[in-house]
Amino acid sequence: MTGKYWCVLLLLTLVQRNVLGQFVPPDDGEGAGGSCNSGEIEVDSSCSACSAGTYADTTSDPQTCKTCELDTWSASSAAECTACGTDLGTVATGSTSADACVTICTIPTVGFATLNPESRIENSGTVTMTCNSDEGYAYGGGSTANVACTNGATNNNFPASCRKMTITAASTAVKVGTSGLITCTATASDSGTAVLWYKNNAALTSDDSSYTITTPTASENSGVYTYASTLTILNFAADDADVYSCKVDYADPILDEPSGDVSLAILDITLDPTAAIFKTAGEGVGLTCKLNVDTAYPTRSIAWTSDGESISDASESTDDTYFSSVLSMSSLTLDKTSIYTCAGTYTNTAGDDTQTVSGTFDLTVRGWVTNPTSQVFNTNSGDDLTVSCVVEGEGEATITWIKTVDSTDTNPTGTKTYDSDKKQTTSTLTYSSASADDSGTYKCSADFSGTAVESEEATISVITVGISENPSAAAFLVDEKATLSCKVLNPTTLASAPTITWMRKVLGSDAAIPDTGSGSFDGQSPTATATLTFNSAVLSDAGEYFCKATYTVDGVALVESSNTAQLYIRELTTALATSTLVKLADATTAAFTCKYSGDEATGVTWSFGGSTTLPDGWTKTDNSYDDTNDNWETTLAATGLTKTSGGDVKCSFAFSVGSAIESTSSLVVHSIKALPAETISGDASQAITCEYSGTDEPGSVSWKVGGSVVSDSDTGIAITEGTLSAGKDRQDILTISGRTEADADKEITCTYSFTNPSDTLTATTKLIFRGMVDTLPAAIYNTGGSSALSCSIGVGQNNDAPSGTSWTYDGNALSTGGIYSISTDSSVANGKFSSTLTISGITNSAEAAGAYTCQFTVSGDSTEYKSVGNVVVRLVTITPSDNPVYSYTNAEFKMTCTLDASDATTGVTWTGPTDVDVTGVSVDTNNYILKLTTPTSAANGAYTCAFGFSAGEAGDKPSGEFKEVNINLVTMVSPATVYTIGGGEVVTLTCDVTSPSQITLQFKITATDDETSLVSATSTKHENSKTTATYAVTVNSASDIAKSYGCQKSDTEYSTTSTAISLIAITDDFDAVTWGSDGSTVTLQCSAPVIADIAAPTIAWYKGSSPAQETAEESTADGMFVSKLPVAVSSSTDGASYKCVATWSELNGGSDVTSDVTEI
Repeated sequence: MTGKYWCVLLLLTLVQRNVLGQFVPPDDGEGAGGSCNSGEIEVDSSCSACSAGTYADTTSDPQTCKTCELDTWSASSAAECTACGTDLGTVATGSTSADACVTICTIPTVGFATLNPESRIENSGTVTMTCNSDEGYAYGGGSTANVACTNGATNNNFPASCRKMTITAASTAVKVGTSGLITCTATASDSGTAVLWYKNNAALTSDDSSYTITTPTASENSGVYTYASTLTILNFAADDADVYSCKVDYADPILDEPSGDVSLAILDITLDPTAAIFKTAGEGVGLTCKLNVDTAYPTRSIAWTSDGESISDASESTDDTYFSSVLSMSSLTLDKTSIYTCAGTYTNTAGDDTQTVSGTFDLTVRGWVTNPTSQVFNTNSGDDLTVSCVVEGEGEATITWIKTVDSTDTNPTGTKTYDSDKKQTTSTLTYSSASADDSGTYKCSADFSGTAVESEEATISVITVGISENPSAAAFLVDEKATLSCKVLNPTTLASAPTITWMRKVLGSDAAIPDTGSGSFDGQSPTATATLTFNSAVLSDAGEYFCKATYTVDGVALVESSNTAQLYIRELTTALATSTLVKLADATTAAFTCKYSGDEATGVTWSFGGSTTLPDGWTKTDNSYDDTNDNWETTLAATGLTKTSGGDVKCSFAFSVGSAIESTSSLVVHSIKALPAETISGDASQAITCEYSGTDEPGSVSWKVGGSVVSDSDTGIAITEGTLSAGKDRQDILTISGRTEADADKEITCTYSFTNPSDTLTATTKLIFRGMVDTLPAAIYNTGGSSALSCSIGVGQNNDAPSGTSWTYDGNALSTGGIYSISTDSSVANGKFSSTLTISGITNSAEAAGAYTCQFTVSGDSTEYKSVGNVVVRLVTITPSDNPVYSYTNAEFKMTCTLDASDATTGVTWTGPTDVDVTGVSVDTNNYILKLTTPTSAANGAYTCAFGFSAGEAGDKPSGEFKEVNINLVTMVSPATVYTIGGGEVVTLTCDVTSPSQITLQFKITATDDETSLVSATSTKHENSKTTATYAVTVNSASDIAKSYGCQKSDTEYSTTSTAISLIAITDDFDAVTWGSDGSTVTLQCSAPVIADIAAPTIAWYKGSSPAQETAEESTADGMFVSKLPVAVSSSTDGASYKCVATWSELNGGSDVTSDVTEI
């Protein structure tokens, strides 16, 4: 018995014995419920004895009789199984006696059919072993053998083994040119020693390079040995369609070695041509694909594809050797360049297996894939100028660029690349800094092994255009002038300037539409700068805008657009006042409101004195942005204001784009303490203190005494100015002393002045004095208008009006009348009493120039209250006094300025038109005369005489002005030559002159001997500021013609043009009688002069008194209009008379001249 079974028996024994080695008998209770005997089990409340080969298991529920295991036995009614002795065992379980314990050996299980569950036999026994043929196992001589276990109890010494051979091929149908793998595997309970390979029963050796054989490998798993080797055929040929077999040798010589075989079908495809195919566009090609014959796969078909697309127009044929398919293509194009695949399909005889073989044709069609493309290139595009051409063909082509400018070719160098997969050669010209010199006509020439192919031509135009400056986002307030600008290049080399258009992005759409906004728009003109302008912006003008420049070059439109710029239109509909003034005497609160309209602000803040932390008691209401009305309103209430509450109050709306919109109000607090009413005696000294409290240092402080500003330099005045303290208080002191009654009852005023905001704080008291308040100036200048002289007296503390008022001139009393008018206050006003003397209507300096005295009398007061002033008179008159003044060319003209002044002039200055000399001034006493000796039309214009004086301001120095002097020209309207036919015809001559009224014009007649005479005009009229005269001349004789006629005013010649009268006549070339023979033709000719500027004359022919029937021939030569009349001579014309008549339709209303008469 083996050791492991002894272990089991020992454990069972230990259970039944105590530690002293004594046997512990089982429960000896009898019957059910503990009364069954040993070796029995309780079954349905009764006891049942277990049979031999089993033992009673009373611990299970229900109780059972269990079979004795291997290497144990039992008789009937056994409580346990008895273990076999050392080195003994049982062939099977359930042994019933000790005789079953024998020496055994284990039968190998690999490849054998099952003998018994334990696969055991008794040592020296004989058994019939069967190999499992269902699994492919066998051994030499058949599938069964009788073998005995005589060599011990181990499997390795067992004299029998089933072995199995498996030979497999990766594919039984292989393709010529491919590799094939055949695997030989043996499985048995022992390992093989060698593997032998055969082809058609001929042994294969390891030195044949057409195949490789792997060294056999052995492996064992649970007694199963695998022995394997592989045969790899490296390159199948058409004659490799054979039977391959393998055989495995074993060390056991008593059995035959197992073997197996496999048959291969060789499938082959043949291509024609086999090399790469290169064709030129337009050529044809044929591709042939053949499948060989194999009896195992007799059914064949071929399918064609190119780039995955099926091709169905191939032709097919079959013979004893091949199944063929031919794909033919004519007039190849570049898109036929491809890998063409013919796929052959073999189907076996049974139709349950198909095999495919395939071959490819590499077809390249040579030609231009991409021609150079015409383009207009903008150097401002930011890109390189590139021109490319792509040629397809065999191998890498040599590409030459040809650039043509004005019939001159150059060869710029391009960058070449080659795509071996596409068989395409690309050449690219790159100009990284293109200029106008790079313009021209370009083409490519590709060379394939000596054969050149030229591309199409492309025209490249290089220009510099586009947006030179993009518009920038901008924000404006409503009613402001809102602008967006962009700058556009406009090269002078372009045939036409670009069209510049502003565009606006429309909300809700990607489309852009032209929009000039509500203001002016100058973007359509081809200027360098295009500006979109909204002269008075409104909120709806807000949006996205860009400018677009459209250039037309070589018929190609090139559009350049700027970046988009956002135009924001914003409105501070309620802004803070520049300053908010609070006078503490009136209020201690202030309210501020800001309201904004436009795009949504990011926030609103209030600040005071630069800090967003507001004083205690101040309340702000920010509200929020109103999406419906697109506005935002915020308020601030400032309360509890004191003299220290001044500072800047600011509301600020912030934006993500653009500056914040802010409104600032300077909160200013002012307060002044009232002055007391003080009575000051004449020589007393009195200090008056003015007290101010508030925000700002006053811009100035002024003191007035009696309405006049006083300063520290004035007699009896001392001013001490204070400064604003930290507590916002200031004191200013006026000390006044030495006053007399001449000061009158004057008001003393302390005034603090502020500029921002403009404000004054005033405190007032009074001095109780009497005296002159308003005095006369030292000099009063009168230049012909009125002069007012005023004086006032302070009325004193009791408001006593003076008892009398008087005016004197050079000591003489004055009253209202003539050039004088006196007005005196009827009552006291503003603490004073006034009187005014007005001088007007002065005709000469003597009547008004001199000293004037204003004097007041006060009852009970002997003091003289008076003031003296001096009146200076300066009067100027001009002659002639008409305005305008008319004169005539070359006629001497004088202008006179007369000065009447009470003081002496320093001189006179004349001014006039630019080209007129105004320096020739003569003086006759007080008359200053400017004479124009021979004026022309250049003298037309205004003239001024200005007098200078040593005293007085500019307005006190009088001048005289001729508003306009017109120098007019008498002009002969009639032309230089007037034509007449004479014979008493009347010729009317015309002349005119610009004049304000009708003047007398005369006609001047000059004979050939230069004798002249003056005649009156036949008629004269004045219309539209012009005088026109006519003179009628009756032309009867040559003496009337030999004269020239001019026109002049009165007896002085002002016209240099004249008119001559010329006589016109008709000329004939025939006599009184013209002779001709019967049947002959005579030609009669008349000529009339052609007069310039009027229509040429017409000539009519008459036979007797009726128009001639013959047709005249007409021509013009040497200033003459010629008419020739051919007359056929016959008995009917004998004695007939002919004449010609010339007519000038535009001469003197139509003039006719008749020739002499000829008789034929």
